[in-house]
Amino acid sequence: MKPQDQAAQPTPRDSSWERKLTSILLVIYLVLLTWSILFKLATNLDQLVWGSYRQVNLIPFAGSAIVNGHIQLNEIVLNGLAFVPLGLYFQMIWGSRWHFGQKLALVIAISASYEALQYLLGIGATDVTDLLMNTTGGLVGLCLYSALARIFGDGIRRVLVILALIATLLLVLLLGLLIGLNR
Repeated sequence: MKPQDQAAQPTPRDSSWERKLTSILLVIYLVLLTWSILFKLATNLDQLVWGSYRQVNLIPFAGSAIVNGHIQLNEIVLNGLAFVPLGLYFQMIWGSRWHFGQKLALVIAISASYEALQYLLGIGATDVTDLLMNTTGGLVGLCLYSALARIFGDGIRRVLVILALIATLLLVLLLGLLIGLNR
């Protein structure tokens, strides 16, 4: 086999159970994130008021999550935290196969898509603060994985996949209980 042919062959790591499981967990994460951002955790589509709420804020951290005249920092921080797993998943799945900038651009594109869809569907506020915080969260996830991989080596991926699986199962169980209790 020629050296260039070897480069084209997938490595055992490329077909590993970790990458497949991580891809499945990423899909579950994106479904839950979409449910949270676009559908506001509604368990019935009748709960949403389609096309009735269109607001745009293009000034960062001005007008974001204001309740009773005070900025709710917890909502701003939670937006960032919600996107940390996205950066982690991207690093675990695509690692060095994609450049850092490509993964960050995808984080930005996903966040911008959510913001645009909220406006188009009239189901939420389109806010540049959300875009900035979501991007920051994704960036933290990308950097966190890189830092952990430097400290603990490539074995950190397996640990993170197992932690992500446990967290996903617990979250799905919790959401199932909440939905069941609210019926």
